[in-house]
Amino acid sequence: KPLIDALGHPAQDLELIKASGKAKVWTFSIHHMGPTPAYKGEPPYVVAIVETQEGVKMMTNIVGCKPEDVRIGMAVEVVFDDVTPEVTLPKFKPVGK
Repeated sequence: KPLIDALGHPAQDLELIKASGKAKVWTFSIHHMGPTPAYKGEPPYVVAIVETQEGVKMMTNIVGCKPEDVRIGMAVEVVFDDVTPEVTLPKFKPVGK
């Protein structure tokens, strides 16, 4: 599949790299209501932007800790959530948890 940019256009001049999986929380919010009924039982959860060691910022969820324990600058590492057999989402947990 071709890569696409944020506007849904074919991406130009992109390079795939092997990433370390390490990042720091750049900003975050704690959600107490899900956006649809499908999220029933999920809140509260943390939506965050993390900055990877490679300098890429990405939106994700912080898992593996209480939402109130998340802090800007917190060191996190990637974990993969197999949502379905076809879809795997990268999420982040505090380092060492």
